[in-house]
Amino acid sequence: QSGDGAWRSPVYAIFDDGVDLTPFVLRTLLDVPTDAARRPPDGTERAVGFLRARRHADGGLRDAAGRLESFPNYNAALAVLCFTKARPEGWQHDVAGLTRDTLRGP
Repeated sequence: QSGDGAWRSPVYAIFDDGVDLTPFVLRTLLDVPTDAARRPPDGTERAVGFLRARRHADGGLRDAAGRLESFPNYNAALAVLCFTKARPEGWQHDVAGLTRDTLRGP
């Protein structure tokens, strides 16, 4: 996990921004019992912060330049699952925006 909370791939360029990989990894970690595997310290909070920082005004996830990522509907759907599982403060707002963007489509 990077300092900004994202998970990135050093091998696959399509996953270098973190928007495509972070919701997938975070959702997986949220489902693993804490007695089975340790989560990175403050990892959930940092990942949630990263996803929130990448939310565009329309509610969807975008890369650092504001462009749609390669898998916008998958990313948004996984991010919705992350927010509903982690339930950070204000999660309902995040879910509403992501859901609105997903239903609208790319």
